[in-house]
Amino acid sequence: MIAERAEIEKAYAKSLKGWTKKWNDYLLKGSEYGTMKATWMAALNEADKLAEIHQTTHNVLVDELNVEIKQWQKENYLKTLVNQLKIAKEYEEEFKKAQKPWAKKYALVDKTKKEYHAACKSYQSAKVQSSNSQSDTTISPDQRKKLDDKVEKYKKEVEITKNKYKQALDDLNSNNSRYIEDMNAVYKKCDQFEKKRLEFFIEKFSKLHNHLDIYEKMK
Repeated sequence: MIAERAEIEKAYAKSLKGWTKKWNDYLLKGSEYGTMKATWMAALNEADKLAEIHQTTHNVLVDELNVEIKQWQKENYLKTLVNQLKIAKEYEEEFKKAQKPWAKKYALVDKTKKEYHAACKSYQSAKVQSSNSQSDTTISPDQRKKLDDKVEKYKKEVEITKNKYKQALDDLNSNNSRYIEDMNAVYKKCDQFEKKRLEFFIEKFSKLHNHLDIYEKMK
């Protein structure tokens, strides 16, 4: 953006210079004299001075401000081999590292929860089958016993999976404070970098406004 504005300043300075040269040549060859010529020349001299100001503005934007920004970018916005911002990749990796232990425990909670719910579903289904078998005369006592054994089996499975689920949940909850602490530590690093970035750009935009204050330079 600043480089483009610098080119605009340069182009305007060049246009002013071209304009003053054209009319200076005209005056030198013409017949104007005295106060009329002096007044005419004053307008051209003002344009010459203005052209110098805009050329100086171009120079300072290119040689100073743009160089400072590029240097800052070089120091803070390094790229990886795959053209990814190095700092973004580093913070992303740090967030993953901070989240990994908790994510692992969360995955176990999710797994044990599904196992517990599946056991509850199987237990309820076995109870219904066992209950229905009591009034079904086509089912033999041996088949009925197998259904009752199935109920007991799933009842025990419900208890086992429930305990595993509760244990995994307790383990996850006990790690919450550490997880929050680790994630906050990485977030603060990102926040500090963003604060530094904003302060840098506020400073550079302040410089830009000062350099573009043509009226102040004409005093």
